[in-house]
Amino acid sequence: MKELVSLLKRNQFVFSMLLILSGIACIAFTDHIHMLLPYFLGVLLVLGGGELALRGLLRRIPRAAERAASGIVYLIVGVVILTHGATANAMIGAAWGMIGLLEGAESLRGFFRQVFARRPFLTPLLRAAVEITLAIWLLLDPAAKLPHHIALLGVEQIFIALHILLRRTAP
Repeated sequence: MKELVSLLKRNQFVFSMLLILSGIACIAFTDHIHMLLPYFLGVLLVLGGGELALRGLLRRIPRAAERAASGIVYLIVGVVILTHGATANAMIGAAWGMIGLLEGAESLRGFFRQVFARRPFLTPLLRAAVEITLAIWLLLDPAAKLPHHIALLGVEQIFIALHILLRRTAP
């Protein structure tokens, strides 16, 4: 997996194209992705959490133990999602909403840093407003709003890819 991430970092064009394709899939096949999301996410959490836990426990050092603890939690959450299948969508949506709130808080911190440094602050303020609004919207009804967020994820992935490509071609 590390080799894949390293390869994608070195080849931003390939990474951007994969993001665009993934974004298009999220928009075009929202209902299919919504149906498969608990199983895909559950398997990812079980495999990733299991790998983190094993690697952390085998190293027997405090920093690795912290990763092992996180890995065990990911593993448990993955098993819960897999055993509950489609009924886990509310849990997935709620977790996604909480992550969105944390990202919104980070953007809000960026806004304050810009204000205190007397630098332009509109972008982090708008980003914080959008992230917090979407997160709260998702948290109000996580299961019902999840398909909308999958489509929004697709749009976001396309914008990120275009940003990477434009930054890559800039002088």
